[in-house]
Amino acid sequence: MRKPKLSPGVQAIDLFSPIQICLDEFVGNKLKLPQLIEKDRTAVASFMDACQTIGLTTVKSLSQALGLKLEDFHRPGEPSDSGLDFVYEPAVERVADVKENLHTDYGTLTLGFVQDFWGCHVKLRDSEEWGFAEPKPGCVLVNVCDALDRLSNGVLHSATHRVTQPCDGVVKRHFLFYFLRPERSLLDSWEATE
Repeated sequence: MRKPKLSPGVQAIDLFSPIQICLDEFVGNKLKLPQLIEKDRTAVASFMDACQTIGLTTVKSLSQALGLKLEDFHRPGEPSDSGLDFVYEPAVERVADVKENLHTDYGTLTLGFVQDFWGCHVKLRDSEEWGFAEPKPGCVLVNVCDALDRLSNGVLHSATHRVTQPCDGVVKRHFLFYFLRPERSLLDSWEATE
């Protein structure tokens, strides 16, 4: 399993993830945030707490439905790389010019707050067909990631997907992703055996 090496703090990763905030460090007040975010630190904290709660509640429900103990790898207080990405990714003039970024997400769940964003192009399981994940007003896009796929022995599928656009045309696009990730110790143990 691919495990990105994350450095502490607020990070500028690339055009697709201009600001990434690690929950553990944010909660511990170890971060100096950009002024634009710092002035709304309380709102950001509340949002991240809500995302963590949504993620953990989903994991608990899946555990009960599947007869697994998925929550054992998401214990409060244990270090993880869970966090929030503020993303700006403009649509480009021609779909043909969108750079390929085919991937799966490595964590447990990704929560995508993607209002009016027709950019999540998903490869259907056991098929060569692709489809767009339709954004629904007032809803969050939930993606199963690699760790959850592995912990569920493939019952839950980490879909190959890419960020793209359905048609030509330049448009500004902003969205948020919250990445719920398992405890670092689990990922480290998997990495040590690969």
